[in-house]
Amino acid sequence: MSRRRTKYFANWATGVVAAVIAALILYQLRIHKAEYRLEHNLSRFEQQLQHNLTPQPPVVHQPSPAEVSARQEAARRQAEIDRRRAAEFAKATAEERRKEDAWLKYFTPTDRCQIPDSEQMIQVCQANEAKNRARFEVDWAAGRYI
Repeated sequence: MSRRRTKYFANWATGVVAAVIAALILYQLRIHKAEYRLEHNLSRFEQQLQHNLTPQPPVVHQPSPAEVSARQEAARRQAEIDRRRAAEFAKATAEERRKEDAWLKYFTPTDRCQIPDSEQMIQVCQANEAKNRARFEVDWAAGRYI
């Protein structure tokens, strides 16, 4: 019985050693292949770099008078568009400010709503403000308070 176990262990150990050796050989082959690819890519990169470093005459494009006038006209149009947008934004901002000032004149919360003492009071104040805001929006849209 002991001989059988020794034989079994010897076969097992031989198999393990063979597997480890095979794995090391495959690993070394993969490393060698990766190094070869890296050297090949590096040499190609060096060739491309050498080719790109050779001096080449600069290409200078002189725009024609028509191109220059077209660019100037496009710049003028863009400046006009930008000016109009800025004016529209300023007008909208002023209108919003005017509306907010009218709202502040229209609605002033009560003293109890300024510092509410309960959650129920907060809800009552919010409902009151929402009702007044809706009424104000209708009046503002109709042209009152302008």
